[in-house]
Order: sequence, then C-alpha cells, then structure tokens
Amino acid sequence: MNKKQKSMLIRIIIASVFFVPLYLISEEIVDVDMPDPALIVLFLIPYITVGYDIIRKALLGIKNGQVFDENFLMMVATIGAIVLGEYGEGVAVMLLYQIGEFFQSYAVGKSRKAIFDLMETRPDHIELEHDDRLMEKSGSEKLITRIARVYTPVVCCAALVTAVVPPLFIMITGNGAENYAGTGAIWSDWILRACTFLVISCPCAIVISIPLCFSAAIGGACSKGIFVKGDSSLEKLSSEGISGVSTAVGTTDSDEKIEAADVVFMDDDPGKPAGAEKIAKKCMRIVTQNIVFVLGVKVGCLFLAASGIANMWLAMFADVGVMIIAVLNSIRCMLNRDF
Repeated sequence: MNKKQKSMLIRIIIASVFFVPLYLISEEIVDVDMPDPALIVLFLIPYITVGYDIIRKALLGIKNGQVFDENFLMMVATIGAIVLGEYGEGVAVMLLYQIGEFFQSYAVGKSRKAIFDLMETRPDHIELEHDDRLMEKSGSEKLITRIARVYTPVVCCAALVTAVVPPLFIMITGNGAENYAGTGAIWSDWILRACTFLVISCPCAIVISIPLCFSAAIGGACSKGIFVKGDSSLEKLSSEGISGVSTAVGTTDSDEKIEAADVVFMDDDPGKPAGAEKIAKKCMRIVTQNIVFVLGVKVGCLFLAASGIANMWLAMFADVGVMIIAVLNSIRCMLNRDF
C-alpha cells in the first residue's frame, strides 16, 4: 500500500472504532444513558474522520460549477440522514463508501505495479510510454461518462421532487395525512425517502468498477508478459480477436512496429496471443456482469424507496454494498491462473 492508502485505512479503522459502539448505543442494543446532543456530536467524529475529503470535493465542485457528481450525492444524502435523526445510517453510508473506495484504490495500485514491473523487465530499446492510446478510454467508459453528466442532475431533481411534491399534496388535499403525527412528520418522512433515493441512485458502483475492470485486466496481462496499450486496445482485442489488432514482440521487432502495435508481447511464446485474447474477453464479460448487476439492484431498490419500503440500510446495500461487490468482481480481471 502507498502512503495515501495507508492513511485511508487508518481513517477507516478509527471511524469504525467510534462508529460501532455509538451505533449500538443509538439503537439501544447497549444500555447507556446518553442525551441526543452528545450522541450527535460523537457521531460527527467518525463521520468527519472518514468523510472530510468527500465533503471537501463536493464543496469544491459546487465552487467550480461542477455540482452534480457522486461526492455531492453522498454529502447531501448523509447530511440529510443525520439531520433527520438517522445518525447511524448517515455515518454508515459514508464509512462503507470509503471502504469501497479503498478496495478500488488498492486494486488499481496492484495493477499499476504489474505494469511498472513489466516496464522494468523490457529491453532498453523499447519505449512504450509515448503512446496516446495508453490514456484513451474504452467505448464503454466514454458512454458511462456521457450518461453520468445527465444522470446525476436528473437524479437530484427526482430526489427534490420526492422531498417536496408528496408532502405538499398531502397537506393540500389531506389524503394520507392520518398516517402522520403532524406536519413535521410528513416532511421528515419524505425528505428521508429522498435521501434514501439519492444513496440508491449514486452511480459510483458503475463509475468506479468499469474503469477498474480495464485497469485490472491490463495489470493482469502485464503480469503474464503482455502489454496492452490502453483500455480501447483491450476492448478492440475482445471484440475483434487477436487478428483484429496490431501486435509486436518486444525482443525481436523494430521500435517502429512496437510503437504502432496495440499489443506488445515481451517474448515470442506462441501461447501469449491466445492468452491476451482470453484476458480481454474475460474483462468484457465482467464489465457486462457489473453493469447488469448494478442496474438491476438499483432499479429494484428505487421502486422500494419510492413506496417507502426501502430504508437507509437497504439504500446502503444498493449503493455501497453493490459497489464493493462490483469492485471485488472487477479484481478478478487480474487473476489468470489458467494462462
């Protein structure tokens, strides 16, 4: 782990140490007489410890006119939950979100290490770091980026409508008012539903796991002596096969063929071309698995949230739990024991 990852892990551990006993007290599982103001202040310790960077990014985004991203959604949803008295759930969302981010960062670090290790073993005359394809995103990632620019503002508007329109309708018409103790209860219920909606809708599971699939696959290929020049080359290799991409062998081919190639093999092992194609196809299978799984769970939970059935814990699973599962699934791209 690098210094940043170690720092994050320490923050997660410290926040967990504070959170667990506080949650047990707040749910009256442990009988400790503690006034609500003190409980709120103590809950803020793990919340700020583990989430201050998310809040900082969200505020910087607002300042720079780039409001709608996953940091903004997490900040609004968690602060909203805490304000409405769901202290444990609000802190838990932020804590579990950062655990998912840690897994993702660790996996990317492992992938980069595999790439650097391969670069260290290459012949001196091969130069692979001057190629724009190394930074080029795949078609899947470009599509997700375009969708996210529209998706997040739409989600925020939908959450705002959920928080405002039903309470106003109930207050104006009186329909359903008998189910609430008063006006405050009506607003609290629907604002909490909106916060739950925001957590479920957060796109971080896809935004994080899909690029991770490509990064992990490229790192896994590097560990086998195969250098794939970027996500777009990997996607091309999967769809068109080894015959559809340009290849080179680092130990025998000229610099100009190597620089033009999509895939570079560090030796002339005859099994490597088939292995490269296998790695690429496995990556795209996992990308598809993650997209179907994430969207399926989120759509189902959104219906439950709109009906008032889903609570913040279910929202956490739909967001953070799904993200962790998708991240762990993405890490499988690095594992190619049968090749």
